Amino acid sequence: ADSSRRWGERWGSWDINKTIENYQDVQRMISGLTLDARPTEAWRNKLVVGLDWIDEENTRYVPYGFKGSGIPFGSRSSQRRRFNDLTLDMQSVYTLEAFGRFPTDITAGVQADFRDDTRTLADGRNFPAPGVSTVSSTAIRTAAETRTEEINGGVFLQGQMAFADRLFVTAGARVD
Repeated sequence: ADSSRRWGERWGSWDINKTIENYQDVQRMISGLTLDARPTEAWRNKLVVGLDWIDEENTRYVPYGFKGSGIPFGSRSSQRRRFNDLTLDMQSVYTLEAFGRFPTDITAGVQADFRDDTRTLADGRNFPAPGVSTVSSTAIRTAAETRTEEINGGVFLQGQMAFADRLFVTAGARVD
């Protein structure tokens, strides 16, 4: 640190670095819903739905004439991300007395996950004059885009038999 860099800033003075604009806006919602239905005493059903949603924007603006390191004609970077993750889980359980005396649960269900992630980036350097601040007005521009979509699902079947409410035998199968 010295008189021109009172905080020991590596890339320009405090006053110069205050001219850089960094902005972040994140909106996120995580929600879920569970529905239970019991049509009879022996038969119960459950549906669980979940959603994770993100909308994010990040920008960085370095003005024309910036006196810091390596960007004298300024730059702008703009990143955007949209993400959705929807999950579904449904199961149905039927309870019966096997052989008239062993409580048995037969469970069947489905599970699914739908995920979508999109990211875009626009970056520009060298504005033509002071007061210009969009990526499209820069002399050197780069862009990138990434899109990912995943869908996963599975079904399962399980049986569980109880002996004297102390010993349990479980068998199951799952296909994804």
